[in-house]
Amino acid sequence: MPSKMALVDYNKCHPDECEGGLCLAVAACERKLLKQEAAYEPPVPDPYLCKGCGDCVRACPLCAIITSRIWVSVLGLTNYACL
Repeated sequence: MPSKMALVDYNKCHPDECEGGLCLAVAACERKLLKQEAAYEPPVPDPYLCKGCGDCVRACPLCAIITSRIWVSVLGLTNYACL
């Protein structure tokens, strides 16, 4: 069954370039599924709860977050296909 989720590209993510080190994408996630442990730390999505709505993708000024379609099987997450 295909599903969507947010993934952070840590090569593009630079929280030090965000005002006060606070990730705008974290603030945009109404469900609070994207977490930032502390200022200047990169955000971490919750892959099990993320629905791939794209709010965080649109909010990130560095384009460091993408929505990816994944295939979920009985055994777990498999077959990543970036969109």
